[in-house]
Amino acid sequence: MTDSPPTIEVRDHYISTNEVECCLDKLSRVVIPVYPAEKKFGCDGERFGISYAPYGARFEWWCDGPAEWQSLVDWAVEVHGWLVQACCAATPQPAQEPDKSVPGPLPLP
Repeated sequence: MTDSPPTIEVRDHYISTNEVECCLDKLSRVVIPVYPAEKKFGCDGERFGISYAPYGARFEWWCDGPAEWQSLVDWAVEVHGWLVQACCAATPQPAQEPDKSVPGPLPLP
């Protein structure tokens, strides 16, 4: 057995504005209570969520999420599956180390 360094594989895939707008349109029709009645506690590290930065809205859930949020969870599962499928169709590219000598935030791949 050889010890090889960990690697990161990057798959870039173009997603059209129309596709993104369609996903966000579906999300805009999701209506959920801000504070669900269901109380759960989890500590296994599995957590899902969505945030909307312009207004500071952030929804996170553990496991399958509260029943009252099922429409949001369903939307997130659908979009995640769509993105995974789109990216799996892309050709893998080796990740490149960012140029740390350039000031400013590091670029996203």
